[in-house]
Amino acid sequence: MSRKPTELGDSQRDIEASPSETIKQELLNDHWRHCYNWKGVSPVKLAKMRGCSPEDVRSMMFEIQKKYPRPKRNPQTGRCKYCNAEIVWIGKHPCDPPVLKGVTADEKVHAFRQSHFASCPHRNEARRSS
Repeated sequence: MSRKPTELGDSQRDIEASPSETIKQELLNDHWRHCYNWKGVSPVKLAKMRGCSPEDVRSMMFEIQKKYPRPKRNPQTGRCKYCNAEIVWIGKHPCDPPVLKGVTADEKVHAFRQSHFASCPHRNEARRSS
């Protein structure tokens, strides 16, 4: 059975993606994978350039955001220069890595980290030098 000359071959069909797939791939590669936000992306401008509606672009952005969630940031870790213990930095405060749980007077459970200055054997040296 012969094909009509207007039909695309299998290899050409793979190369020429639909406009919506092109937009989705562009959004994913150019914006989402690099910074995990849509800052600087205008759905209206992108829709005008690609010939589709801004609602379609917004729905593609939402799909990408759900399919590829932003990775969770690990807390900054390091080592104490006095005792070489592993510490986690929360803002400007060095804390011990294990998360502790405590119960308040109204019976609510809270998770927290203990300050490294409470457990460091060289805490007095650290206080004098800072």
